[in-house]
Amino acid sequence: MGHRQSWLLALFVGFSLLVGSASLQGQAKKRILEVAILDFNNISKYEGKMVGRRAADAVAMSLTTVGGDYFTLLSRADLEKEVEAEGLSYPLDKVDMVRLGRALGLDGIITGAVIQVGVSRSNGATQAAVQIACQMLDISTEEPITGAVATGKSSPKYDYTGDIDILVDEALNKAAYQIAQQFVSFAVRGVPEFTILTTMGNEVLLNAGSRQGIKEGMEMVVLRGGEKVGRIKVKEVTLTDATATILEAPRGIQGGDKVRVVYELPPIGKAPLEQEIKSKAKTSLQKTLPA
Repeated sequence: MGHRQSWLLALFVGFSLLVGSASLQGQAKKRILEVAILDFNNISKYEGKMVGRRAADAVAMSLTTVGGDYFTLLSRADLEKEVEAEGLSYPLDKVDMVRLGRALGLDGIITGAVIQVGVSRSNGATQAAVQIACQMLDISTEEPITGAVATGKSSPKYDYTGDIDILVDEALNKAAYQIAQQFVSFAVRGVPEFTILTTMGNEVLLNAGSRQGIKEGMEMVVLRGGEKVGRIKVKEVTLTDATATILEAPRGIQGGDKVRVVYELPPIGKAPLEQEIKSKAKTSLQKTLPA
């Protein structure tokens, strides 16, 4: 083998090892989030059997199927055991969930709501539709970190005389699949963090602006060493930076601290089906989930 060939072979081997090492490092960096899912609130007034639990189970199944590489779900039995051990009772508020999450060593707790359940009968076909929403409370920051709203519809069934709950479950499963996809997208992207450049009295200057998706009115949690030290609200935004007002800072806020956007659920749209809608939620979604 000539000198040039030896050099090329060495270069190829070195490059392969470098790529392999980078691949392994990338795999090592991928973190699996340990979460629990609570039964969803049912504000739809649909009187089907335990529709809130069925919605939570549908999301859990889809998250396990679609997001098994990114999420590990605590079993309901282990969850209920710890709820009892902590002396808690349902419904759980945010303080309860943070306490429960820390006791179980969880990254997050997912809560949700069945917003609407509708049944349509048209041209001999029966179809169910549901709208569900959920969010994940980040235990470390004690703030919502991601969430989703989704609508699912069952396939039209002609001359259907069976149990409507079967169609509702099909719709729930389709909506849950969409939510799982959005949660996986969040896990793949990770949580964007920005930096406080400096403090100015009761205000701070951030190193991110509208180009990074920052908007006026956004609230952010302030972190130092991964621990929450305060909360801010964006006041003014330019293309490259933003000014925010300090809402709380029990441990003080300083330049170099990191910030994360607090997730806000989007407004709920109109009912998924126009005929024979069981419920049209007028309450904002934020009020249906634990504060």
